[in-house]
Amino acid sequence: MEQNDILENLTELMRQPSLWFTMMARGDEHRQRPNNQRRLLRILSTSDQAITAGTIADILDIRPASVTQIIKKLEDEDRVERIKDQQDARIVLIKITQKGCDFLNQLDLTRDKIEDEIFNIFTDAEQAQFGAQLEQLNHHLNSEQFDQRFMEHLSEQQRTRFNEIKDRNHHFGHHFHRGPDPRRTFNDHPRF
Repeated sequence: MEQNDILENLTELMRQPSLWFTMMARGDEHRQRPNNQRRLLRILSTSDQAITAGTIADILDIRPASVTQIIKKLEDEDRVERIKDQQDARIVLIKITQKGCDFLNQLDLTRDKIEDEIFNIFTDAEQAQFGAQLEQLNHHLNSEQFDQRFMEHLSEQQRTRFNEIKDRNHHFGHHFHRGPDPRRTFNDHPRF
């Protein structure tokens, strides 16, 4: 396949509504406004103990008043429950319910089915090879060496435009793909 054909196919892939929809459904790290209800349920589902609202506010990096509203909504849906701390009855802990776990399991099952539908044309070996090649291309395109060589072929006006796009995408990427904060008690879950 010619390089031009590969670029056209990549461009066509980037426009596919099914891929955009799948990425949106996959997790909140790909949304402009994260779904903190789901993020809270993920945190609770990965914790072996109930958590205080204050800890949740720290992990989600949102105001305590917002956490209270989220907890109330999830409590109304029977997805979380409030329990008193055994050592200090003044402390209220938040715990995921079976209904909350079932909700997350259904989301995961649906996501897995959608992803399987997208990639079922590949054998496991082909999918692994395709994934490795995409990773290799992304690594190459994200390198400073590539940017320097790429920009050598651009006019001054094109360089300015390229840098604007790069800065916007860099901000966009960091907003959605923020890694774990080492100051937090729990690590970010990849499916928040």
